[in-house]
Amino acid sequence: MANYLINVGATFSCLANALIGGEYGQTLSCRIGLSILTKGWAYKVPFPNILRDHFIIVAAQSRNEKS
Repeated sequence: MANYLINVGATFSCLANALIGGEYGQTLSCRIGLSILTKGWAYKVPFPNILRDHFIIVAAQSRNEKS
């Protein structure tokens, strides 16, 4: 059941990303992390440290997959 809920959450994240014009297969976590790494809008948002770390890790993994 937990895996199902995680998959549903990831699906909604990808859907939301598609609706705002993101790349195929990215999640909102990845887009926010990329914005933090490039010092964009998300860099200025005071996210809790654990959440900020999550966003950065997801973005770094996405960058490694593209390379």
